[in-house]
Amino acid sequence: MNSAEQNFKELGLNLPPAPKPLGVYKPCLIDGKYLYLSGHGTVQD
Repeated sequence: MNSAEQNFKELGLNLPPAPKPLGVYKPCLIDGKYLYLSGHGTVQD
């Protein structure tokens, strides 16, 4: 199985570098019995 990098190279595609964050972000926050996550969750096909 090819890696994503190999697939991009075979297709002649280049990804630009990721932008620098505009601030300090916490990946998660626990507040009592709740867990808040930054970003997005999984997607089911």
